[in-house]
Amino acid sequence: MSYLDELETLLREREVPEERVRETVDDLAAFVAEGGVDPREEFGSVEEFADDLTGGNEGAEAGTETMVWGADSFEAQRRLNELGAQGWEVGHLNGKGAFVSHRDENPQAWEYRQESALGKRERARMAERLAPEGWEPCGHYFTFAYFKRSRAALVGPEAELDERPEPVRKRFFWGSPGLW
Repeated sequence: MSYLDELETLLREREVPEERVRETVDDLAAFVAEGGVDPREEFGSVEEFADDLTGGNEGAEAGTETMVWGADSFEAQRRLNELGAQGWEVGHLNGKGAFVSHRDENPQAWEYRQESALGKRERARMAERLAPEGWEPCGHYFTFAYFKRSRAALVGPEAELDERPEPVRKRFFWGSPGLW
């Protein structure tokens, strides 16, 4: 059984909606084919990857949604802000570089920055420099540091969303293959 077949089986066992299983596996198959990568090397063990894709709800408060999603460095900034406008707040990045986001019962809009930062000291200096503008660190992966800021820091109560858009079905966002 191939890696993606195993993943598909595990996602179904975890009661992921069929349409989401199909889209996730199709997205990953395209990524693997285009990049010529070994999925085990790229994503780790299939069991842990399935946990990363479906986990994150442990200890969540009532009314809180959780979404684990990924994007390459070409897509991350755009997708972070797109999802932030829908009320998704990034809590951290998991060990695979996926964004672990949550959205409260009364969501507010968030905005994000992706910065290059080589090492812990550089991330700390950047966090200190951005803090007066309301930016706070929300994770890092390799040489990228991610920062979030509630839109309320700029527009006040208008940052609270009147409606709660449906979560996006797609969970992986890859830039154009010609960019890498």
